[in-house]
Amino acid sequence: MIHSHAYCMRHLAENFRKAFKSTELLRMLWKAAYETINDSRFYVVIGEIHSLNSSSVNWLMSTVDPSYWATCKFLRKIFGHSTSNIVESINAWLLEAKVMPILGMVKLISQMMMSTWFYKRRVNGECID
Repeated sequence: MIHSHAYCMRHLAENFRKAFKSTELLRMLWKAAYETINDSRFYVVIGEIHSLNSSSVNWLMSTVDPSYWATCKFLRKIFGHSTSNIVESINAWLLEAKVMPILGMVKLISQMMMSTWFYKRRVNGECID
């Protein structure tokens, strides 16, 4: 089955760091996640991680299938995105709206979009001579 969902690497890396407390393992995890060339280079990095701490690879592979976090394993194009930071930014931005009645929520979201997103896009799109 081809899936279009991916795990946020920032969250996976944070959980990995908490479990294994090694900056070198963490650096290698990110290297494996961003490997784009082919499977063999991905597995070389996984082998390096295994040589430092075999239980970390067992944890990693049993926690999340690599097709959900490794660029070379992902079955669709992910266009270089490996975190959900944009979603978290929007969620933080909408905290105020979440507690409002539906009409107030829609109005606030609309105002926020027009006053920030659309305004900035318009300004950035204007040609200045």
